[in-house]
Amino acid sequence: MDQKKVPNFLFLCSDQHCKFEVGCYGNPVVRTPNIDGLAAGGTRFTAAYSSNPICVPARAGMATGQYGFRVGSVDNATPYTGQLPSFGHRLTEANIPVTAIGKLHYRNTEDDTGFPDQRIPLHVRDGVGDVYGLLRGEAQTNKGEVGKFPTRAHVGTSSYLEYDARITEETLTYLEEKKNSSEPWVCYVGYALPHFPLVATRETYELYNEADIPMPFAYRPGEWSMHPSCRDNRRYYQYEEGYGDEVIRRARHVYYGMCTYMDMQVGRVLDKLREIGEYDNTYILYTSDHGENGGNHGMWNKNTLLEASAAIPMVLSGPGVPKAKVCETAVSLVDIYPTILSAERIEQNERERQLPGDSLLAIAETPRTIQRDVFSEYHATGSTTGGFMLRSGDYKYIYYVGYPPQLFNIIEDPHELRDLAGDPAYAGKLKQMDERLRAIANPEEVDAKAKRIQHDFIEMYGGKEHILREYKPVVFTAAPS
Repeated sequence: MDQKKVPNFLFLCSDQHCKFEVGCYGNPVVRTPNIDGLAAGGTRFTAAYSSNPICVPARAGMATGQYGFRVGSVDNATPYTGQLPSFGHRLTEANIPVTAIGKLHYRNTEDDTGFPDQRIPLHVRDGVGDVYGLLRGEAQTNKGEVGKFPTRAHVGTSSYLEYDARITEETLTYLEEKKNSSEPWVCYVGYALPHFPLVATRETYELYNEADIPMPFAYRPGEWSMHPSCRDNRRYYQYEEGYGDEVIRRARHVYYGMCTYMDMQVGRVLDKLREIGEYDNTYILYTSDHGENGGNHGMWNKNTLLEASAAIPMVLSGPGVPKAKVCETAVSLVDIYPTILSAERIEQNERERQLPGDSLLAIAETPRTIQRDVFSEYHATGSTTGGFMLRSGDYKYIYYVGYPPQLFNIIEDPHELRDLAGDPAYAGKLKQMDERLRAIANPEEVDAKAKRIQHDFIEMYGGKEHILREYKPVVFTAAPS
């Protein structure tokens, strides 16, 4: 390998950034000029998805290029421990230095996860995560804490705002270290925003006129999706009474400010990359681990397989990447592993050739839309049964074990307001989508496997009654001091 000719790779990952709240994805109000600039100079993927719309298993999927149920990471109490190789392991084997700055959300720094150089990392709380969240039965709620976040949205400061600023400073220091480097490098930068708590700086909040902030879709109680999975979510998080328009608009106003603050951090990093003369020799990937419901269908947070939660922004730029391209091929977080290997010219081994993902570089360079089936799953808080999603072409299929299936034409109905599953005219498409989903994973078997994993962890932590008595819901992981 002639390392001098191998480009660098900068992986920018936010947390809980809904693709509907990005300028280049069609939002005329939110201000994300730096992400928009990446899209103008690269390729924007319009059908990108989280492989699991909750932090910990999504990040396990990013690291390993594998679905959470195969990694054994199914919720926020079952973090990645290095049980399968990560792209970090492969880079290290290839003598390409890899550094992780900021939020990783694995178990701890001691596990061999393939990232020996971790700077101000954030991992699951106390090395165990959300033990209370292992209890998914109908009798459990998260004691209303997440449901209070919209009412607590405000202007000020938070540990996450401060943490993201520290992450940026650490990244600027790292890039200065790489100035004039003759060898390629890979750097992962994990921001915490725009994950709640909903707190915006005065500067970014005042960029917006609150009257301009768009309201969510289907946000009034009579408009909500009443699918059982949505009812489970609203009951668990205690969203059932809804919120007044003033509370909703202010919460979204604050979220917009948080998105802009995070975008400003991205901008500072990109400016430094230009300053050290490595911008044109660096692949840059921006994405998020999952989205944010933002009041749509009466729900906040993530934890569902609907678009606002499961779909994500994903933008790639760099040497040879088509500029200003809009790619409609479906992609997901599991495509990141092979993308980094391809960018760093590391040949896949036999195990990696069996992974479900493909290189985003190859997908971006293909002139036509590729027919791909993209899979996501959900087994965590707010759900009583396993949820599974398949995006294939224009259609999206959602199946929760024991519940009626859902089918949407995402191109015609991006807000999922018309469920086609009960329409006889779509019976053939419904059957086809179910078959394609089951070619990837048997929902009943995976649901049972996830519940076995959770049962074993419940027993390890002393049983249900002990957890109810001794543990509280982890609504967000505190930033490292």
